Amino acid sequence: MSHSVRPSRGELEKVKSLIDNVFQSYSYALEVERPEILLGWRNIEEDFSVLEVEENTITAAVNPEAGDFELEEKILTALLELEYLQKIDSEIVFKWQELLKFMYVATKRSNITGSELEGSEVIEDRWPYIRDQLGQRVSEYDQFYYMNTLIIGETLAKHSEKTLGEFLGLEKSDVEKIGDNL
Repeated sequence: MSHSVRPSRGELEKVKSLIDNVFQSYSYALEVERPEILLGWRNIEEDFSVLEVEENTITAAVNPEAGDFELEEKILTALLELEYLQKIDSEIVFKWQELLKFMYVATKRSNITGSELEGSEVIEDRWPYIRDQLGQRVSEYDQFYYMNTLIIGETLAKHSEKTLGEFLGLEKSDVEKIGDNL
């Protein structure tokens, strides 16, 4: 009986090498304590899907056909999420808190990579809908919100005058004010 086990040693080494490259490239800017990255392997549409970020652990699924650039970018984003979570004193319970996390992530990623923050007119147009959800718990699933949380946070960050450190102490009303100015 013939069989195969994935990932192969070569596939796993490739992903580990990309992760190491992110640490080497951005260690000067990353403020994370003892990060651990747990990898799963599956065929998914995305190259790299972060399933969970908590405490000091990132759980991710990797597509064996992953492109190097996208993979490194998503690893960096996950590490910045972890950094944010390690800096705040509370758990993320509400959607406005999750948006603050992604505002922080987008701003810091932009700062250390030199990339421009991107906004989305769709997010600007849908702000009243998004605003109505800010007080909901993260566990209350909404497909649009769930699929676009990162770009919502990046759009808000682009239109914010706040510094990176200020994102750590903002409140729901601050997020609403930033969004209302879109």
